[in-house]
Amino acid sequence: MPAPSPLLVRRRPHVERHVIALLRGDGEALSKVGDRRVRLLLRAEMELFEGLARDAERQSFTVLKPRAPYVGSDELLLIKWLADAQRASHTFPPDLDGRIVEGVKACAEWLTAVGLRLPPRTIQIR
Repeated sequence: MPAPSPLLVRRRPHVERHVIALLRGDGEALSKVGDRRVRLLLRAEMELFEGLARDAERQSFTVLKPRAPYVGSDELLLIKWLADAQRASHTFPPDLDGRIVEGVKACAEWLTAVGLRLPPRTIQIR
């Protein structure tokens, strides 16, 4: 298992915290979300993010358990790709599994549709 990044979830931007909770399937954390847009669409769309997390785990990515205090390096990479996919010009690594690419695109489209845009600084994550 890759070492967790030294980044605390609670110190990440608001939208990133929501995306982390969605990827981890943390319904309880999301039920406390103050953003009404997210709560309204949450139940059905949570499966979209959980599907992305499952596909990533099948490709040896690590998605941490709900409420883990740190953000894992693989989670940061998924969030970076989501932020990239919300921009007009984005590319994915050529060897990235097609299911992950499609999952990232679908999740990014949903985030954009509900008005949740990952901040530009997310793209600079390595």
